Amino acid sequence: FYTRLKGKPQGILLAVDLGTGQTITLAQIEESNAQAVAEWLQPLVDQLGVEVIVTDDLASLGVAVEQVNCKRQICRFHALRWIGRTLRELRPQLDEDWQESLDEVQRIVHDMPPDGQRLLYMLWQRIGERRGPRNKQSTALYKLRQLALRLSEHWEEYALFQNEPGVPATNNGTEQAILPWRLRSRTTRGFKSWAGLEAAFVLCGSAFA
Repeated sequence: FYTRLKGKPQGILLAVDLGTGQTITLAQIEESNAQAVAEWLQPLVDQLGVEVIVTDDLASLGVAVEQVNCKRQICRFHALRWIGRTLRELRPQLDEDWQESLDEVQRIVHDMPPDGQRLLYMLWQRIGERRGPRNKQSTALYKLRQLALRLSEHWEEYALFQNEPGVPATNNGTEQAILPWRLRSRTTRGFKSWAGLEAAFVLCGSAFA
């Protein structure tokens, strides 16, 4: 999440034990900086014996999780939200012939069938075979094709919760840790110091482990 620290926007990363809901630590790191994220995560992974990290769908977080040799579960809530938004944007740009394909993607990500990865890959292949001259619809088809490929390539990260007992499907525990602080921070214009920001978390009930 982002806040203002010493008058400037600052990216903050929050680590939460999703089993207990306990906040582990905060860090002043931009989530787009994969190397910095990995360097922050590595001591936590080593000290706590972390095997799975649940994140949103940002590509840099996937790179960081891979660097620290952990498995990744992409938050199902975040995934369904952006996938649904993408499908809604594509629907009016495609003619009737492709509406069923949009429905197929939506059905796969909602139902999470065991062969979801294969079905998405087959859809990617079909779209490639039927591309026509470059126009508004072909651009939308390209986006649909890329969506199917992205979901297929990262299917294990979307579906890890189905195969690994105890892995949560979402990072809602992190959102719950942030929410009280976010509500409190609306009454301020930011924080003058890092210590003040951490203290605000404690006051909001997000005490550190």
